[in-house]
Amino acid sequence: MLKSLTPQQVHLCTEIGMTLVMYRRESERARARRERIITSLGLELQSLLKRARAMEILDEANVRAAETLVG
Repeated sequence: MLKSLTPQQVHLCTEIGMTLVMYRRESERARARRERIITSLGLELQSLLKRARAMEILDEANVRAAETLVG
């Protein structure tokens, strides 16, 4: 099949192939970047939830302590 192509057509096919490979690599890098961002956001969310839960526990303890002092 390649023998029936002109040199210009072969060159164009080569350029298209190289472009597709480049886009695929960019796509893989973008996917890896997205995964890193999602992981980072997930870890940050976990941290915020832990802090919020710790604050709830402290608030509950403060309420109990105040009730003990008053009652």
